[in-house]
Amino acid sequence: MNRTFKKAVVTALFAFFSTSLTTPSSSAQVLQEQEKDTSVLSREQLQETEAFHVGVLAYLWGYPLVMNHNHRLAMSAVEKPLPSGIYAPLNALNPSRRLLGPEWKARFASHEVIFAQVWFDLLEEPIVVEIPDDHGGRYFSMTFYDYRGDLIRAIGTRSTEGKGGTYLLVGPHFRGETFPTLNVIHSPTRFVYGQGRIVVKKEDQTEIATVVNIMRQYYSVIPYSRWLDPSLPPKPYQASERLNPGLIPQDLQFFHILGEAMKIVPPREEEQSLYALFKTIGLSEHGFDYGTLGDHTKAGLKRAIPEARVMMVSRAQSLFSYTGGWFYPPLTTGWSGLRYLNRAAMCYAFDPFAGLAVEQLCPRTNVDAQGEKLDGAKKKYRLHFKEGLPPVTGEWSLTLYDKNGIMFGNPANRYSISSITSGLEYQKDGSLTILIQAEEPTDPKEKRNWLPAPKGEFWLMVHLWQPNDKVLKGKWKLPGVEPVK
Repeated sequence: MNRTFKKAVVTALFAFFSTSLTTPSSSAQVLQEQEKDTSVLSREQLQETEAFHVGVLAYLWGYPLVMNHNHRLAMSAVEKPLPSGIYAPLNALNPSRRLLGPEWKARFASHEVIFAQVWFDLLEEPIVVEIPDDHGGRYFSMTFYDYRGDLIRAIGTRSTEGKGGTYLLVGPHFRGETFPTLNVIHSPTRFVYGQGRIVVKKEDQTEIATVVNIMRQYYSVIPYSRWLDPSLPPKPYQASERLNPGLIPQDLQFFHILGEAMKIVPPREEEQSLYALFKTIGLSEHGFDYGTLGDHTKAGLKRAIPEARVMMVSRAQSLFSYTGGWFYPPLTTGWSGLRYLNRAAMCYAFDPFAGLAVEQLCPRTNVDAQGEKLDGAKKKYRLHFKEGLPPVTGEWSLTLYDKNGIMFGNPANRYSISSITSGLEYQKDGSLTILIQAEEPTDPKEKRNWLPAPKGEFWLMVHLWQPNDKVLKGKWKLPGVEPVK
């Protein structure tokens, strides 16, 4: 033992005992009383309690990973692009053929957009993404997210001032040269999610076909090798794998899926200590080792999942600010960094790939201006834009959903009223009143502004595409939903 080390040890011991000797007697008495009242857990109880606490942390940390992993498997486990759009193998773009409606069963989806998504696999090589400059003056965005759900790049009307471009998506394992004219996007994960949206100018088939054609003809996804040498043959489609649940019980499947995702996503440097902790519950970059766990560890993990969900849902509710009968999401969606509880809550409250509020802000409500639940079986409602329509650079819409967040299917096939809705009846002062009710109005003027509601509880959401500073700084708020007396 060298002199420097001896000196450090002596100094530390002296400081410790000096502090102990000078501790006020009242504090010492409190500590002694606490020790008397502290019960001791058995070895088995301690094992279960430790697994419970580590399991809660693992659930909150891993929730976005699990949701994103499930999303990839659900959307890209097909052999070829489906004719209906959206579903496609890895590295394949497949735009929707029409505006999204209730048949998609997507929670709080936007109705006024042509939508496309791609799950990129960057393991073998980078992927080139080509986006046109000309969108005919329509709002558009193409956003890229890593496997954790963090936004890594946005392209579109706001973020690149309406310019497209040619981009090279590069994964963490690529060590080659990149072509100098390409805009390189580095991803920390092998899998990247791309989400493209173009807002239509009006709801007619000619306009919809035009926008679909822009997506199908002028957006492209090409392997880097084939972009460099177009004479190479196209690569065959590659479907995502299907999840094998194994012999793991249903109430612990979450940790199994998390283990599968951890095999794919390399740990960040700051996550090394977390990974070491997760090994105590069988979780590692090699998967979920369920077979090695004792009964008490399994019991602790089973308790952890409902407890973690309560924390996540509670935080999700606290993220929203409530003003004038509307719940406003935070402006920090798209990136939560190391705030794992916030990240899980945002993933739960919105979707696994919540974009930036400066691109799209979506206040929602299921209550009227008096705080009563919206219910089409009990009341009729109106939303009166007296102080002017939503101030946006893009478009705006008011969409109605059932109590589960799915667009409400109705005989009128009207799911939203928006800046692209033709034939709306404005008042003489330029204001707009939207009628929200189950029964079809008899007055032709009121019928033009009618948003059909179910005979039951429902949600409303306003989609604000590229909201201006008035909205983002809270200087403009939505009017409350008023019951019709």
